[in-house]
Amino acid sequence: MHLYLPLMSPIIGHPLLHGMSHGLDFLSPHVLAWFFGLPITYLFLAGLFRSLGWWNFRLKVMKNKKLQESTTRASDDMAFEIVAGFCVTYLAVAGFVGRYNLFGVDEYRRLEKDPFFGESEFVRNHLSTPMIFYQLWNVVLCTQLEVLNDMAMFGHHLVAASLAYLSLSPYMQGFAFFFLGIVEITSIPLTLYDVCKKFSFKDGIVFAIAQGTFASSFIYIRLIVWFGWCLPFWVGSIDILRTGKAHNSAIVVYFLLSNVFMTGLQLFWGQQIIEGLLKLLGFMKERRGGK
Repeated sequence: MHLYLPLMSPIIGHPLLHGMSHGLDFLSPHVLAWFFGLPITYLFLAGLFRSLGWWNFRLKVMKNKKLQESTTRASDDMAFEIVAGFCVTYLAVAGFVGRYNLFGVDEYRRLEKDPFFGESEFVRNHLSTPMIFYQLWNVVLCTQLEVLNDMAMFGHHLVAASLAYLSLSPYMQGFAFFFLGIVEITSIPLTLYDVCKKFSFKDGIVFAIAQGTFASSFIYIRLIVWFGWCLPFWVGSIDILRTGKAHNSAIVVYFLLSNVFMTGLQLFWGQQIIEGLLKLLGFMKERRGGK
């Protein structure tokens, strides 16, 4: 028996809702684990750190082009970073395991034959479901922690959650190993880098390793490998639209537009990372005002 709770109110049989009204199986242990696990773990860690008096200060953010104290307690952000670090590590590992058929998982070769409409329980349980709740939890915390309140990231979280949800229909699961999994390998050193930067641990070897690993992995995975996956995605998407094979043309177009948005973010962030590397290596001078 399954209890599917849709994230929208479906009009049964309406063609525009095909591929959208499948809902989430709230009797699935995977759904329950992520739905309850993320907020419970975060609240437990945040409460623990407060009770111990750890990181009892406010983090700083840019306001009016000046670094000023925010409303975010450092211990609350540390709880977020720990939970986020676990989530991105889980997704990255799941992506690698599924893509390269590790530990007895043999999903990619089967989905490779039908990457758009093939279905995989592994993708559903270990990539789509975790991504939905991880990104939605990020949305919640973006509204609660000032230090996370960034409109670009807010949009990224919402789009990523919606794409993961729509993949459950099933759709695009053959591409999920990379877009929902492997790309998150760059977020692992980013999490460590953020902790070092926010908590003033910039002088140690850990910060240098995190900074270098994040920059190099981002450039390779999100600026090079990314486009290697985007090409077959675009070619295949246009083909299923042209031939009328799309399960829902609106969803296919939404995925294409979302890919444009996500790719734009990769290029925007990638430019900042490359400029930072060039400045660090002395090939580019700091602009006036430290920008």
